Order: sequence, then C-alpha cells, then structure tokens
Amino acid sequence: MKLSWIALWVMIYASLLCCILAKLPHNNISPSKLHIVAARIRNQPISVPFDLFTNHEKEEKLNYIPRSLTDFTTRKSRLGFIRKVYAIFGTQMLTTILITYTIMTTHNIAQFLYENYQIIASSSFIISTGIIMSLVSNPKLRHKKPINFILLGIHTILQSIIVGTFSSIFSPKMVCYGTIHTLTAFLTIALYTFQPNPQYDFTILGSTLLTCLTTLLVGCVLNTYFHMPLLDNIFSGCLAVLFAIYLLYDMQMIVGGRHRKYQYGQQEYILAALNMYQNILSFYIQIIKLLHYNEKNKRKDSRSMEW
Repeated sequence: MKLSWIALWVMIYASLLCCILAKLPHNNISPSKLHIVAARIRNQPISVPFDLFTNHEKEEKLNYIPRSLTDFTTRKSRLGFIRKVYAIFGTQMLTTILITYTIMTTHNIAQFLYENYQIIASSSFIISTGIIMSLVSNPKLRHKKPINFILLGIHTILQSIIVGTFSSIFSPKMVCYGTIHTLTAFLTIALYTFQPNPQYDFTILGSTLLTCLTTLLVGCVLNTYFHMPLLDNIFSGCLAVLFAIYLLYDMQMIVGGRHRKYQYGQQEYILAALNMYQNILSFYIQIIKLLHYNEKNKRKDSRSMEW
C-alpha cells in the first residue's frame, strides 16, 4: 500500500514538473531570421527569399491576419478556449464520480480492486505516466484529434479507478464530506479567478510551487519509514493548501488576461484540463486523509473518556 502511495505522488510530481518544463522558451532561430539579422549588420535592404521561410512561417505568411483580430490576451477573446477547457474538465470529473460511485456501491468490484490494489496501482501508474509524458512533451500529439482525447480519456479512467478504490476504504459519509469540501474550495477559487480584476497574479509562482511540492513529497516519502501519524497529518494539510494554490495557478493561466504574466495558448486545452484535473484529485485525497485522521482522534478521545 505504501509503494502505491509513493507511486501516486511520483506520478503527480512528474506531471507537474513536465508541465512546467514544457512552458520554458525555446531558442530556435530559423534561416529567415538569420537572413534578416545579416542584412541589418551589412546595412542592406531587408529582402528575405520566400524559400528561406520554414513551413510554419510560410503558413503564417500566407494566412496572415492582423494582430488586433488574433489577440488572445483578453478575456473576451479566450471565452471559447475557457468553455472548451471546462467542458473537458467537467467530463473528466463526471467520469470519475460515476466510476467512484459504482465501485463504492458494488461490493464485489470494490473487494476485487482492494485485493489487487498493488497490481492495479502499479499498472495504472506506468500507463498514466506514459500518457502524461507523451501529452506534455509532444505538442503535436496533444493538439492532434482524436488521439489527444483518447489518451486523456484513458488517463481519466485509470485515475478514476485509483480514486474509486481509495474512496471505498472509507465510509460514504466521509467521502461525501470530502467531496463537499473539494467542491467548496473549487467554487471559491473559481469565483476569485473569474472576477474582473483579481488583485494578485499567481501565475508567477510556478517555480516556488514546484519547490514546495518537491519538499513536501520528499517528506511524505521519508515519513512512510518513520511512521509518525502527526507528521503525516501536517504533510496532508500542507499538501491540501498547496494543491489549492496550484488549482488557482492553473485557473488563472486558463482565464488569462492582459494582467497575467503567463497563460495557456489557444491550442493547450488538453494540457490545461489535465493539470486542473490532477490538482482537484490530489486536493480531494488530502482532504479525505485529514478527515480520516480527525475521526481517528475522536474515537481515541471517546475511548479514553469511557475508561
């Protein structure tokens, strides 16, 4: 069971790390740009042969549209992108809820998954990590339909099985409480993000959040060998807060606006939905762990009072 938890956290960390690395700028210089630079150095008129343009630049040159019509920095211009991302995210969450409900209400399925949890978690970890790495590292793959939706759907189903098996361990009352807490946090963050002019820009905190996540994950892995329940509870609380900030970070990158330093591009709806989905699942898991720890403490207090 501990190895499964470690694998789950490694998968989350790897996905977030790859998403941040995918946003780093590239310094590729095309032949057409080199021709322009050389002409400027020699003080000659700039006349770039059409053959020197790359295929991407040729396509842009032939299908040129004024910047005022293609500006993707304002919220009004991003409405279609926002609707697409939240539609994909909503489909993912609906799939997870239905699979989790089916597992929790069907005893045979829950027992089978629980007895074979090590195998299921390991195989899901390998497949999900491969899908995440492929989607994050290969822009052509995550932009190509329908393969991007197929890969995202497989990843969603695998994650839903893991979450459903995890939820079946706890009582339905605790799962409902965890769902309510998660939904409340999501709505609160969404209301803050969609207000006209949020005061703070969280899109600049990518490196800071990654550093905090790395530190907490290392602490969680080490704590599996020291068996300190109080420390595990502290880590769960810190991770819940961190994933809530990550959710706010991704939402601001989705909504965008001129006041945002970083934001998702027009074709990155798969990456945006994937990040938001991983953050909400991670937040839910930490909330369930906190509720479970609180219930255990209440049972200990009631037993001590009886004695």
